[in-house]
Amino acid sequence: MLGLCRLLLAVGVVLAHGKLLPEATSRSMVSGFFVVSGYLMMLTLSTNYGRSIVPFYWNRILRLYPLHIVMCAIIAIAFHGFVMRRFAEYAEAFGDVGPFMTVVMCLLLLPRYAGFFNKPAWTLPFELAYYILAPFIFRLGWRGRLAYTLAGVAGFAALRPISDIAQPFGLEWTASGTAAGFFASAVYFGLGALVFDMQRAVGRKSLTRPAVPVVKGLCLAALLTLMAATSRFVPAGALDLVLGWHGVLVNAIAVSAVTFLLLLWDGSETRLSKRAGDLCYPVYMIHFMFTDYLIDVPRFRAILAGVAKTVAWPDLEFILRSAVALAGALLLGHLWLVVEAHTIRRLRQRPIRGVHGEQDAEGVRGAAGARASSSAL
Repeated sequence: MLGLCRLLLAVGVVLAHGKLLPEATSRSMVSGFFVVSGYLMMLTLSTNYGRSIVPFYWNRILRLYPLHIVMCAIIAIAFHGFVMRRFAEYAEAFGDVGPFMTVVMCLLLLPRYAGFFNKPAWTLPFELAYYILAPFIFRLGWRGRLAYTLAGVAGFAALRPISDIAQPFGLEWTASGTAAGFFASAVYFGLGALVFDMQRAVGRKSLTRPAVPVVKGLCLAALLTLMAATSRFVPAGALDLVLGWHGVLVNAIAVSAVTFLLLLWDGSETRLSKRAGDLCYPVYMIHFMFTDYLIDVPRFRAILAGVAKTVAWPDLEFILRSAVALAGALLLGHLWLVVEAHTIRRLRQRPIRGVHGEQDAEGVRGAAGARASSSAL
């Protein structure tokens, strides 16, 4: 079920960018992504790499950068006019470093500039920062992982009101490229890493009890219910009065559902869930081209508005927008996985074979279905 959970988190981001869900839900899904990444990096280090740091870094680079660079190139070529406007926006927000350096810093996934072409990439610098530290955090054991998490809390508290850390990631404060963002992400990564320790302490035998699949199903149901309850079809005022719904609660539900699912995950995955997990990162990275760039093309926007007007249902425009983005991202995501399997993944295997003689950089013994060495995104 972990693969389905990961894809569901990505779908939540897609629907939010399609204007069906609020930003609070999207940022809560990002919080969930970070928890999953924190767990998966500890798992893959314990099963695939041991003390071999260089292969781990090499495979993380090949996991994140190729699709990021491809998406930047596609957006720069296909939506050149929109990109040119963003140069002025970035110069005003972060200072004018010139178009060339802006593009270079974006391609390198540096803070603030990572999302220049493709906005969802703004979260990747936080992933990279964790990847750099992950091998050392792993070697320090559970005490080191606890210290890393508490350091994130303390660092954030020194920069922002501590209550802000309970908000969906970066919702009430500027996360991209700020120290507060890196400290807050450390808390979520650290939580996932500690779940890895808690799971080992509990033992695998306890994960085979009959009630476990039911609880895991409830975790997925909680994420689906969260998206439904925060959608644009539920009056926000009524929801606030009845449930006291706000950002902290949205974030708490998303993070709790992911945490419990990870704690109960036994490493087994169905073929469907495994494929869903593989599609998570491509869907996350590809969808924005549809939800924000394509929708700004006058002819396409006119078609959606015309259909909604014909049906006399204004919200239909947002449903169609999200449906096009999700379908396009799934289709192109599948295509990317096919291409990746015959090119990039072969490069990703070589360091592992050279050091350990093991099977696949993405294969994790005892967790073959979930590709635990992949990032959550």
